[in-house]
Amino acid sequence: MTLPMSVMAALIIYIGVQPSLILEKLVYPVLSAYTFDPQAAHHLLSVKFFTMAGLQEVILVTIIGVAIFTIGWTQNLLDTKIPRKLGPDYWYEKLATSLIWLAKGPFTTLDSAIDDSYKKTGHAALKVTKTMETFDAKMDHKYVQTGEDFSHATPAKSAEEYKSWVGQHPEKSDMIAENFMIYGDYVSNFDRRVVDGTVNQIGRSAWVVSAHTDSFDKNMVDGVVNWIADVLHRYGDIFRRSVTGVVNDYTSGIVIGAIMLWIFMVIGAR
Repeated sequence: MTLPMSVMAALIIYIGVQPSLILEKLVYPVLSAYTFDPQAAHHLLSVKFFTMAGLQEVILVTIIGVAIFTIGWTQNLLDTKIPRKLGPDYWYEKLATSLIWLAKGPFTTLDSAIDDSYKKTGHAALKVTKTMETFDAKMDHKYVQTGEDFSHATPAKSAEEYKSWVGQHPEKSDMIAENFMIYGDYVSNFDRRVVDGTVNQIGRSAWVVSAHTDSFDKNMVDGVVNWIADVLHRYGDIFRRSVTGVVNDYTSGIVIGAIMLWIFMVIGAR
């Protein structure tokens, strides 16, 4: 901090010793552009700063400053630390702690709850699907058994006897075949619409729930957590530089400001 503060002190002393240069090259051109009385602005160039009254005021302020410094130095007041709550770093730490708590607390809990609910929903859907598959297998077995029962409704004991019986009783054989076809249609429709439909709907619902859950998790939960981390990482460094100060930043600012003033005073005021 010694270099930038030395440059600042040198600029202040130079402006105090040679105020006419700043007035002529900087203050007067600016006031002449905005005031309605150019003579009042030009009057500043003839003002004498080093009068007896001005010197008395400077000496008085210097004495007061030396007295305050002496009292503070003898009473060890210069080592007194300003309460941390009055500094911006304290409130930045509070804000960062709150954001971290928000990321590690409610949003972590919400993320875990979403994952748990998704797992439970997936297990329930899988359980229902397995139950429907078992039910479907039992229906198929029952359908085959019913077909065998229909075939036993005739007195025939073999295929040849069955053909002979069908030739002798065509009406009964047609009725048995018709009833078996009706029963088969019912079983097929129930299997296709209810059993298979339920399984397919569970699969589609699980996919939709998974997509929405994943989108909400990435965009909301993870998005907020990543935003908090980005804010703390990106703006925390800027805030640290503005609070603690970096010698290179101050030096660069002073040099750039001095160059801009010099350019305006030498070139822009012509």
